[in-house]
Amino acid sequence: MRVHCAAGNSDEEIYQIDPVEARSKPQPGADHTVAPVPATPEAAMQQGTPPDAQGSLESKVLVLVSEADHAFADPGDLTFLQDILKAIKLNINDAALVNIKRCTPDQLNYLTAQTYEQIIMFGAIQVEDALFPTDQSNYIIHKREQKAYLRAESLEAIRLDRNKKMSLWNALKELFLK
Repeated sequence: MRVHCAAGNSDEEIYQIDPVEARSKPQPGADHTVAPVPATPEAAMQQGTPPDAQGSLESKVLVLVSEADHAFADPGDLTFLQDILKAIKLNINDAALVNIKRCTPDQLNYLTAQTYEQIIMFGAIQVEDALFPTDQSNYIIHKREQKAYLRAESLEAIRLDRNKKMSLWNALKELFLK
C-alpha cells in the first residue's frame, strides 16, 4: 500500500510493509537499523528490570528491607525509617527503598548495575551477590569498590530496642554525617 503525505515543504512517500514479507527480504527505502545487542548474555542480564521502589532508583542511597508481609514495610516501620532518614538529612525521595523479598532475579540484576554509593540493608537479606555482601556484621560499615554497605537488623527490631537504635545511629553518623 502506498501513502502520500506532506513533510514540511517536500513530499515523502511512506510504505506499509506486510510483516511476513518484511522478514523474507529487505524493502527499498526501509530503515534497516538494528537495535544494539549486548556483547554477552551476562551484559544483557545486568541491565535488568527496575523493581518497585519508594523514592528514587536514580539516587545514590539504596535502602533494602526484607518484608514478606508488606509491599515495602509495616506502616510503623516506614514512619521509623522516614525519621531515620530525616536524622541524616535525607528524605524518602533522596533514597531508593526496595523490598528484596519482592524482587525477581532480573530486578536484582538491575540493582547490581546501578551506581549506589551507600547501601543500607535492614533485616535478613540473603542474596549472594556482589551488590549485597552477606559476610559482614550488623552496624559495621563495610566498603568495597567505592560503595559503603551497612547491615542492620529489621526496622521493627531496631524500633523496639534502644540499644539497637543507638548502634544504628552511630553507624549512620559515621556513614553520612562525618
